[in-house]
Amino acid sequence: MVKKLRGSYFAVPLMALVASALVAGVALAVSSPTNLQATAQSACQIQTQWTKVSGASSYILESSPNPTFVPATSYNAGSGNPRSSTAYYNVNGLAPKTQLYFQVEAVDSSGNTSSWSPAIGQPSVSAATPDMNDPTQPYFTGATGQYGNKQIQMKFATSSPINAQYGGWNVQYRTSSDGVSFGNWTNVSGQTPPATYTSYTDNGGGNYLNTNLVYQYQVQDYDGGIGCSQYWYSFYSNPITVPTVPANLSVSYSFDVNKPAGQQNTMTLSWNASKAADGYEVWRSTSQNSGYAWIASTTATTYPDSNITTSQTYYYEVRAFNKNNANGAVAYSDYSPAASKATYGAPQNLKAFLAKIYQSGSQTLATINLTWSNTYPGSDYYMAMASGINATTGFKQIGVTPHAGSGVATMSTTTTVTAGSGYTFCVQAAFGSQLGPCSPSASIDTNVVPLSGFAWNGYTGNTGGGGPVGIGWIDFAPTGTSPGVYMNKTTGALSGYAWASNGGWLSFNSSDIGSGCPTGGNCAPTINQSTGAASGWARFTAANPSQGAWTGWVSLNKNSQDNYSNVSYDSTSGNFNGYAWTDLGWISFNGTAADGSAYCVTTGSGCSQSGQAPQIIATSTGIDSSTGKAWINIKWNNLQPYGSVSVEISPANNPSAPKLLFSAKRTFLSGNSQDRPFTQQTNNLSYTITGLSTSTTYGLFVRGCQSATSCN
Repeated sequence: MVKKLRGSYFAVPLMALVASALVAGVALAVSSPTNLQATAQSACQIQTQWTKVSGASSYILESSPNPTFVPATSYNAGSGNPRSSTAYYNVNGLAPKTQLYFQVEAVDSSGNTSSWSPAIGQPSVSAATPDMNDPTQPYFTGATGQYGNKQIQMKFATSSPINAQYGGWNVQYRTSSDGVSFGNWTNVSGQTPPATYTSYTDNGGGNYLNTNLVYQYQVQDYDGGIGCSQYWYSFYSNPITVPTVPANLSVSYSFDVNKPAGQQNTMTLSWNASKAADGYEVWRSTSQNSGYAWIASTTATTYPDSNITTSQTYYYEVRAFNKNNANGAVAYSDYSPAASKATYGAPQNLKAFLAKIYQSGSQTLATINLTWSNTYPGSDYYMAMASGINATTGFKQIGVTPHAGSGVATMSTTTTVTAGSGYTFCVQAAFGSQLGPCSPSASIDTNVVPLSGFAWNGYTGNTGGGGPVGIGWIDFAPTGTSPGVYMNKTTGALSGYAWASNGGWLSFNSSDIGSGCPTGGNCAPTINQSTGAASGWARFTAANPSQGAWTGWVSLNKNSQDNYSNVSYDSTSGNFNGYAWTDLGWISFNGTAADGSAYCVTTGSGCSQSGQAPQIIATSTGIDSSTGKAWINIKWNNLQPYGSVSVEISPANNPSAPKLLFSAKRTFLSGNSQDRPFTQQTNNLSYTITGLSTSTTYGLFVRGCQSATSCN
């Protein structure tokens, strides 16, 4: 067996060595291994490999920090995998940045060894372990509660990737009952995530988290591995604290007519404060289960939402956030349970018109009637608001009226104001203490002068044995609580209602006329204050063109029917002159009646009017105990002789409604000595109307008629 000195080498000529061996009669050793290689696998491991030789039963590997292999360390490298032509051996437990040189020899079954590989004079085989990567500082990018904070998902990262071969994450938590004082750190349940994870969800090990506690987290980033534990490093992130879920979210709705447009509807949210919260986010949707969008962040526990529309249901959720951590990360609680509230729509078709103008002492007062559609039958009541009342600039309450029950109905309220001013009105539906938005406003100018007197349409004819054809007398100043016709002193605009027994209400209000007149364009009835010429249209509200030829339209100015007739106004006398045109023929505003008396429509007293109406002087009401029905007694003065008198009744302040409210449309007071004929200028007469509904307001009318049997 060939003996070798460890650590010493002698330069011996090869031929001499061979000759000596032959002389001694000693067998040759196995061949040296070839292709020795060394590669660092980690900061603590170098792997070597070589090509196995025939006849070798094992291998000896040596390593040394020096190429002279002094000192040297030997490793019994075994025989290697018998199915592979390459042998491997890992040198472990090294320190980072270790440089080693390697040589290997083969050993046969008799213990003979080969020469070292690489051979003397060949390049040395060496490798160096790299420096172990120190872990980078981890940080949270966010955390969010889920399922009411029963579990919390956190996301984290490092400024540069950690070494996936050794690194990993370790998440720890601690809790607090008040969000201020926290207990000790504890590892979360379950396996520590590997280095490739960037998020982790804590669900209490499957048992869910305590939603009454505040959870604070930190994440640990470390390097370490087998054989390298002595170089184990650890860094912790800054803690991140997840606030509790806001509780008891509620929403209330209000409408303030005096706020600027766009700010009048307000949903006011309120909720209980969350533990460990720096602020709150408000989210909104018009659907209960989807479509939520962020609308605001606040540090308060209330929020007013004015960016809303009417007739819409809104759903809200609130979540708390905590920003007290590094790198700008934010921790969010889960969303609160949703709370909702519906906004109310506005009443529609509000109209304002003058009921009357009258003197009260030294004051001239006006009564204004309001009508609107009952678009919210479930409301508790309606509130009427006005701007300009008592010189106020904002809207003030002027009246309350009960709701109209189910379905769509028309209601009204009346307020008395100082004549000569302009007023704007709105109406709100009320639901308990909540007011809905205002209706589209209606305005009226009380700087007006009332019209009085009668116009005439009709002639005595025979249509198949019928009676008189035409509308008959048209009263421009109906008595009682009914409206009349008025002319604005400044603009000349006409407004209000006249009454004809055979035609119903003749409206001069723009709200009834609109732009649908036969000529289109500006249909509003107006008197030119410089020339006195009338223009525009009026309309009988009872006309229904779909049921006949009578459209109800009345033209006040020249039209295709002739070249000369139109209505005009004489500002000196206050009288109206000329003719208006309707489907049923001409309406005369100034003329002579069949009895020879003059009639006209006027703002003064420039003509005697054969149709001058009786004057109502008193009314009284009561309940008939036997029937439960109401009765009204009406008293009046006759201002001139009449052939007969009729007493009529209608819904107060509702000129577009049918007049028939009880069994007789009109009651003629005839058949006894005091009723007919009425020859006295002043005669305090009375009549009682029975069978009326209770809790209802009525308009009363007394007509003075030329005929002893009818009022046409």
